[in-house]
Amino acid sequence: MGLGAAEEPPAPATADTLHTIQTLLLKLIRRGELTFREQHIGLKLLRENLVERGGREVVWDELVSQRS
Repeated sequence: MGLGAAEEPPAPATADTLHTIQTLLLKLIRRGELTFREQHIGLKLLRENLVERGGREVVWDELVSQRS
């Protein structure tokens, strides 16, 4: 079938290519993990900002209604 024996080690060029592919895949995985982590932190900060803003508006509305 044109396939080499399973015991044969890959040619040096093939080994280098496989190593390069593995390195690039690991870098892509790492970048994806960092991006996910940054997005998660960004969403947490956004949520905290919205909660704080909502809380201020409620307090403001209560203060205004007490003066009326």
